[in-house]
Amino acid sequence: MVEANFNEYNKPIEFEFSFDIVGEGGGGELPDYKGSYVVTPKLDAQQLKTKNTSMRKDVDILSIPVARTHNSYGTTITIA
Repeated sequence: MVEANFNEYNKPIEFEFSFDIVGEGGGGELPDYKGSYVVTPKLDAQQLKTKNTSMRKDVDILSIPVARTHNSYGTTITIA
């Protein structure tokens, strides 16, 4: 509980607050993330092992690789 004198009658105001602790482990610095910061989408699921690490920059997710072949029938698109 915190007491403060902010009301117009100069009487203590009582209020409560709480906060959530985010993360696991007991505090302190987390180890830096050592994996790749660049991801190319695949058909199979992928996972970046970032749990309990500190990431120092943004992850770049590249576009899905696509090949286009034009012919007399139109365009064939191959998603690879």
